[in-house]
Amino acid sequence: MNRFVIDRRFWWVVWPVSLLLTWGNPVSSQPTQAVCDQIYAQYQLVTEGCPPRETAGTSTAEGLAARMRESHVFFPAGGSRLDAAAQAQIAQLSEVLNISLMRQTCLRLVGHSDSVGGASVNEALSLQRATQVAEVLKAQLDDPTRVQEVLGVGEAQPLAGLATTAVENRRVEIWAKTCVR
Repeated sequence: MNRFVIDRRFWWVVWPVSLLLTWGNPVSSQPTQAVCDQIYAQYQLVTEGCPPRETAGTSTAEGLAARMRESHVFFPAGGSRLDAAAQAQIAQLSEVLNISLMRQTCLRLVGHSDSVGGASVNEALSLQRATQVAEVLKAQLDDPTRVQEVLGVGEAQPLAGLATTAVENRRVEIWAKTCVR
């Protein structure tokens, strides 16, 4: 899976894999094994440049890779209401982002929908989902301006290997990068 997406202005990395951001250039600078072990022990996350762990890439009951579930907030029912699992996931993300190691990380939130319903309705719904996640994150972050972009793309980017109507397409992707100020 390619972890980098070229944006016209930035390199973006899907969050938990993005803990590498504090080490500067992800291609040339690698975290030490001690840092890898500490982050894994505390957050059960394998960061870029760290050796893979046996648990990385395991599948959930829904069939999505665990990594995918960590970097997306899923909506189990139509609408933009966050359930308890999503709220807990956002709280954990906020804790990670508020540690000194991650204070230079900014976010892009991209909302998605399944293909049930009309395209314009789904685009609006996906933006509502991303906005809902952004509001919760901003309330929990030390610096709410770190949520820099909130987008909704509707049904245009379904998850690979799933039907466009799959409930897993009701999600918000969490992307991170080093803040440029």
